[in-house]
Amino acid sequence: MSGTRLGVLATVWLFGLLLVPAARADDVGVTVRSVPNGVEVMGVTPKSLAAQLDLTRANVIETVNKRLVRTQQELEEAMSAKRERHLILGVRRSGRLETIHAEIYWPPNRPGEPPRPPIVLKKKVEP
Repeated sequence: MSGTRLGVLATVWLFGLLLVPAARADDVGVTVRSVPNGVEVMGVTPKSLAAQLDLTRANVIETVNKRLVRTQQELEEAMSAKRERHLILGVRRSGRLETIHAEIYWPPNRPGEPPRPPIVLKKKVEP
């Protein structure tokens, strides 16, 4: 195999690894697993609601709008089903509980266009 062809293949392979899908509308953009006191963040989709709220791997989400969450489905329902304008999340990071207050804008769906993900307008974190 020639050096040029090998270089092209390496570039295509590396570029393919760098492509990350954007978040869908109404998609919280986080994968979690159940833990005794909530759900532990296992992964976050770039540009998603979860990414905008600065959720990261190993954070434990305990509550959404003062409602306990124990599964992926409960989390998604609490964060997006009602398209809440205000979210209050109880998140444990490095053993410390923080409260995230966020104001969310849910762009309207437009005919003929793909749905757009929610946008965090304001965010405040309290220890």
